[in-house]
Amino acid sequence: EKKQRVKGRSKDADGNPLPAVKGTIKDAEGVQVGESFFTDINAEYDRGTDHKGPGTMEFEKSGFQKKTIAVDIPEEETLVQDVELEPVVQPAPQP
Repeated sequence: EKKQRVKGRSKDADGNPLPAVKGTIKDAEGVQVGESFFTDINAEYDRGTDHKGPGTMEFEKSGFQKKTIAVDIPEEETLVQDVELEPVVQPAPQP
């Protein structure tokens, strides 16, 4: 039984729900904790974790810039962490 939980929603820069975003929890040393997960069809996630205290959450999806957010997961509580992903900007073709 995981004692802590993280949950939230993923959206794009226009505020639209963004499903199938991959999330990863890392500890303060940058070591991955547990399995990565994905936001569901409603662009939501709710995940138990053994990690508590400071660390980061990484969110990524093809076509979008990877986002790393510093978090501090409270012991035996739930951290709500929403994420907004910006699209990858393609460089303009040179004439």
